[in-house]
Amino acid sequence: MTNWDESPIYLQVKNYIYYKIIKNDYPLGSKLPSIRKLSKELSINPNTIQKSINELQQENLVISRRGIGNFLTSKKEVVNNLKQQLITKTFELSYKQLHSLNLSEEEMLNQFKMYLKQKKSLG
Repeated sequence: MTNWDESPIYLQVKNYIYYKIIKNDYPLGSKLPSIRKLSKELSINPNTIQKSINELQQENLVISRRGIGNFLTSKKEVVNNLKQQLITKTFELSYKQLHSLNLSEEEMLNQFKMYLKQKKSLG
C-alpha cells in the first residue's frame, strides 16, 4: 500500500489485491487471506477490507464460499483483463503527466526507450 495515495483506503486495498493477483502471489483459484488476516497485515479496519472484497466479488475476481472463505477466480481471462486494465490505467496517467510537460508523443517514446535502456544497463 502507498501512503501517498489520496484515493479512499478501500480502493487502495483493492489495488493492493490487484497487484498481488497480477504478480501471482494469489494464484488462480486460490484461497485469499481472511479478512482478519488482511486487516492485521495492512493495519486497516476489517470493514474496509470487506468493502474491498465486496467490490472484487462484483468484478468477478473473487468468489465467496460461505463458511470457507474468499477465493480468486479460476478464470484466466478475468485476470488477463485486469492486467490489461491496470496497464492502460498506468499508461493513461503517465501520458497525462508527460503531456502536461509539453512532451510530444515522439519525445515520450524516446524518453521511455532511454529509460528502459538505463534500467537494463543497471541490471
